[in-house]
Amino acid sequence: MPAAESAMFLPAEQEARLIAILRGAPPSGDLTQLRQSALFAGVAGPIALALGDSESLAIQELSHQRGLLWVTRIGRALDAASVPFLVLNGVPLGERYYNPPYLRTYSDLDFLIDPANFPAAHAAILALGYTPSQSVPSQTTLLLGHDATYEHPSGPLLELHVRLHSLFGIRPDARPFLAASIPQQLTNGYTVRVLNPEDEFVHLAAHAASHRWCQARWVYDIVLLLNHQPSLDWPRIAASTGALRLWPTVLLTCALLQSEWQCAVPLAALVPSRFRRAQQLLPSVRYSQWDGSNWFKFAYLLKETALCGGPVQKFRFLVHGLTYPLLRRWRER
Repeated sequence: MPAAESAMFLPAEQEARLIAILRGAPPSGDLTQLRQSALFAGVAGPIALALGDSESLAIQELSHQRGLLWVTRIGRALDAASVPFLVLNGVPLGERYYNPPYLRTYSDLDFLIDPANFPAAHAAILALGYTPSQSVPSQTTLLLGHDATYEHPSGPLLELHVRLHSLFGIRPDARPFLAASIPQQLTNGYTVRVLNPEDEFVHLAAHAASHRWCQARWVYDIVLLLNHQPSLDWPRIAASTGALRLWPTVLLTCALLQSEWQCAVPLAALVPSRFRRAQQLLPSVRYSQWDGSNWFKFAYLLKETALCGGPVQKFRFLVHGLTYPLLRRWRER
């Protein structure tokens, strides 16, 4: 593996191979390695479909049905508690953009609520048999982050968001996104609310950048969104990106979509000078991560401030990055 990469990332040639197949190229070469790469990158479903692997597809379908069941259970519990919510990513996204829906894998379920409703939502979640995660203390994440994490003996991990995210020194208020959300009827007949397509594009682009695009799944979600939503309101997306101070991260994802996926994003044409800067910055952050040492982490955080949208966001990002691990360890004592 190249020195610029590590265990967090696939080697570039394996990543390129996955992207080519996701874009329609036939599978070839070492199929065992291909399956392993697809599992690592979160695209095991689409690659199994390309390989005609019926056994893997059956497992994917069972996993999707399990996720669908728990989205419905949690949603109905929040409905009974009179807590409005929307569901981020995961199972509903698979049902919107993937064909068949179970091709989209998920590692947890993400629900966004108004922070004022957190006590009622917390009680409803506990009544389902969930317990607050011991490894990710809720007090810490709610204070500095954006969610509380819950575990269940037989259900998927649950993240209850009180803010959309806490990326790059930004913690957007949940309420505007809840108000602008749209309904989606799931394949089992239950209706949830989800981000509108414009908000979803910004969210997915920033989220993928926060993880340095280390899973092809997160970028592929955006490719499929663009395919299914050809008439996005790009001026509205530009306004939202600016208001959230997310220009660097969103445009870095646009640059990656263009350079690695050959997928042009109209947003780039609205801000050509910003987009050129993102193209220049992309190679230095594409495989960027810290190695665990305190000094390197500080240097890494300084470098990462280039992804923040302004001086206030840079300061918040540094404070969060330096204090969160300390506060987390203190809360765990």
